[in-house]
Amino acid sequence: MIKIGTCTVIAILVIGLWLFWSFHTQQIAYFALGNIFVPSQAASWGDAFGAYNALISSLGLVFLVATLLMQGRAISEQQKDQHRQRFESTLFQLFGMIRESRSQIKFRHSDDYLARYPKRSNITHVGHTAFLAAFRELQFRIREAEYTGEKIDKSTLSELYIKYIHKNYAARLGAYYRLVYGTLNRISSDKMLTDTEKDDIGNLIRGQFSSSEVALAGCNGLNAFAKDFDNLIIRFRLLKYAKEGPIYDILLTHYPLCAFQGRNEPNLVVPEGGNEDDDH
Repeated sequence: MIKIGTCTVIAILVIGLWLFWSFHTQQIAYFALGNIFVPSQAASWGDAFGAYNALISSLGLVFLVATLLMQGRAISEQQKDQHRQRFESTLFQLFGMIRESRSQIKFRHSDDYLARYPKRSNITHVGHTAFLAAFRELQFRIREAEYTGEKIDKSTLSELYIKYIHKNYAARLGAYYRLVYGTLNRISSDKMLTDTEKDDIGNLIRGQFSSSEVALAGCNGLNAFAKDFDNLIIRFRLLKYAKEGPIYDILLTHYPLCAFQGRNEPNLVVPEGGNEDDDH
């Protein structure tokens, strides 16, 4: 690619040659024609350089267009840099809002759950522990339904999630997942970020979620009120670190394997054994 500095040097050289030609036309003609120099012949000889003049004019136009194109690219790159800076600033604010919203999430186990697991605390859980408590509650409801012979599919999981998790805590839990949805949607729909940049930002967001939190996000995405949250969950592979168990197994029937995998993983690998904080 020709740099602007190179174009400037060439332009100065062409102008210099043109000025030299203007002030020394006769001497150049005499040098070229030698002893047969006649002023009338010099005029004809000078006309022979019309092609040269056309070439210089064409080169000047080419350099002008090249300069405009390079300036356009420079302006475009500058606009992209400014956009990235503004986007990063907005993103950090959204990260802060997500953390703040998470810290306000509350959940308390039902009496049925506490009767089944009397050693569990009956306190109101807040923040990360609220998601873990909600995950355990939902897992308990699934096992209860399975015990009665009910077939658990994604529709049943969605109903259990709404009834025992979302319904009683919709004000804060719904607002939290709407904020997560809005952040991911903003990243996904951005026109200036590359796919790699979007993936990197998505990984940063995913890294802030606990395994029980993303599992519940998958349950949230099953419902109509979540709009296309499930598509964003797939796009950013949020379920990679989802907590395993009955909920995980049902989510596998709704979301494609890629939602549970890293971008460089060819096949889904499910680790053996459960998590240390699962209910057994």
